[in-house]
Amino acid sequence: MSARKSNDSGRIRRCHISLQAVLIGSVALQILVVTGLTEYFSLFAEQIHTHTKATLWLCLVALLLSAGLGFLTARWLAVSIHRLSQAVEALAEGNLDYRIEQQHSIKEINALAESFNQMAQQLQASFANLCQSEEKFRQLADNIQEVFWLADVEIEQMFFVSPGYEQIWGRSCESLYENPQSFIDAIHPSDRQRVINHLQSHTSTPFEIEYRIIRPDGTMRWVCDRGFPVFDATGRVIRRAGVSQDITESKLAKTRFRHLAANVPGVIYRYVLHPDGSDEVFYMSPGSRSLWEIEAAAIEQDISLIWNLVHPDDAAAMRASIVASAQSLQPWLWEWRIITPSGLLKWLQGAAHPELQVNKDVIWDGLLLDISDRKNAESVLQQQAQQAQALNRVVQSIRNSLDLSTIFSTTMAEVAQLLSIHRTTIVQYFPDNSCWRVVAYHRIDESLPDIRTHVKITRTIRQKF
Repeated sequence: MSARKSNDSGRIRRCHISLQAVLIGSVALQILVVTGLTEYFSLFAEQIHTHTKATLWLCLVALLLSAGLGFLTARWLAVSIHRLSQAVEALAEGNLDYRIEQQHSIKEINALAESFNQMAQQLQASFANLCQSEEKFRQLADNIQEVFWLADVEIEQMFFVSPGYEQIWGRSCESLYENPQSFIDAIHPSDRQRVINHLQSHTSTPFEIEYRIIRPDGTMRWVCDRGFPVFDATGRVIRRAGVSQDITESKLAKTRFRHLAANVPGVIYRYVLHPDGSDEVFYMSPGSRSLWEIEAAAIEQDISLIWNLVHPDDAAAMRASIVASAQSLQPWLWEWRIITPSGLLKWLQGAAHPELQVNKDVIWDGLLLDISDRKNAESVLQQQAQQAQALNRVVQSIRNSLDLSTIFSTTMAEVAQLLSIHRTTIVQYFPDNSCWRVVAYHRIDESLPDIRTHVKITRTIRQKF
């Protein structure tokens, strides 16, 4: 054990001595390096000191050259940028004809100038188109009778109103710009609140309303106002626009037509026949009540109500006449019979002109008349004519023959035919005998019994007379 410990201690001492030698060598090497570098830097410093003046002059010249080149470059770029700035200012002032010359040696600046020129050209073209569109709109707004208007949502600010406002309302456009609510004040008192409620309930949806206005001169006009909301990109309502139209003449025409339709003898109607054979009534005047005993609104809802009243013997021919008029587009004129709900038999006459529509519908605007009285008069006249013809034949028979039996026979035959009876009898009264005697007798059908063998003319007949 002691021997091993002595060996280990010997190794340690040797390692310690070796480490000391290494450290001494390292320190010596560092001293040599520092000494060598010091001598080198001393030599370099001597060389720098020798050329100090030349170096300073070279640095000064380089500095001056750099500053000059920088100034020239900055000046060069500043001129180009200044030209671009001038072009932008000219464009902002409305000079769309201003252009930048593309003569710069830097491609980027030339590209920028070219882009600016293209932008200015496009703006000039867009502005020209805008001016043309504005001029067209101005011409349209100045010459059209309707009123174009543009306002905020609550109609508290008026952005635009066309000159037609002055013609319809009788007030200046400037007065509406100053007080956008002034058009409300012009509305007839009976319509004003209804219009206000309608406008307030349609701030975000289209609207259409008719109302009356009173002009400063006291005259009244009917106006149809149609408006719609204007949305921004987010879907929010930012404005309201619309068109106002003077419909006074149309209202008066409708009133006159209603009075005419209500008082004209007969019925004014509009009838349509569809390509598939179905039909309907677009309009029926109030006269239908007295003609068919059915209200006009009911007929407009269901045309079968009047078709069912057509006399069965006339229905097929009447439908055929309508189809023929639709195919030839010739005026329709027809007479037929109806049986009203109360059981009356009436004769009607219809006259209408067909018009072919784009969708192949055929529409008739026409007039229906009750011609029952005329038909009855014609029947009476026909009977009178037949009676006159029968009397004429009797007279001719009397002239052509003196035989009393022949005259009686001809007379009874004409009377039987005229009155549509089966037999006629002529009796003669003999006052001396106070009795009647059959002097002539006529039977259409020989199978009928002879009255002369079944009836005895006696005083009883005389008592009846």
